[in-house]
Amino acid sequence: EKKWRRAKELVKRGPAAVKAAGRSGFKAFINVESSDVSVKEDLYSKRKKWAGYMALLTNIESEKPEIIYSKLRQLWRIEENFRILKTDLQARPVFVWTQEHIRGHFLVSYIALVMQRILQRRLRHSGLQLSPGDIVRALESVRVSRVVGMGKGKGLLFNCTSNGEVAATLKDEHGAPLALSELSDRILNACSLEPLSALESEESLRRKLKTKLPLTSFSTDKN
Repeated sequence: EKKWRRAKELVKRGPAAVKAAGRSGFKAFINVESSDVSVKEDLYSKRKKWAGYMALLTNIESEKPEIIYSKLRQLWRIEENFRILKTDLQARPVFVWTQEHIRGHFLVSYIALVMQRILQRRLRHSGLQLSPGDIVRALESVRVSRVVGMGKGKGLLFNCTSNGEVAATLKDEHGAPLALSELSDRILNACSLEPLSALESEESLRRKLKTKLPLTSFSTDKN
């Protein structure tokens, strides 16, 4: 109706006003002749007849229309997951070539997405709203490196540090920016894991991270 009223106003003002309006959407209702202008009554009547209606075309025959419409309203969640896969989890670009490796790459990426969504839910329940990017940055800020120069019989020690950066958009209850090291500790707590101390033995590191994976592969330049 707004476009129709605008079109009628322009027609009353004459051809010069219509021409000066450029390519505005309401000009679809204006019929421009060589020396005169008029409104398109037939087009207005046709559009008014179907105003307020929306048609959905789908090949899904087994669901009720209400369910299909509700799925459409959740389309933004699918788009958001694709964005997370491509950016935060770096699923693209793909640096493998064989069909088997490509499938494996995206399977691992999908599992990572599911784990991240579960982690977000746990964090929300603990009162912490974190985006996927915040989670990745917080965990990447933690560095675990093996202390070199230790004798073989004395066991392994690991130096656990954080880069000291702060989260740009997140603040604590007092309004101060949250350090990524604090965020990483909260994330570990949400996963029922213990935050790491500055220096950990192999035994304590395994216990806190609840892992059975080998730790001897850690070096001073790996995280």
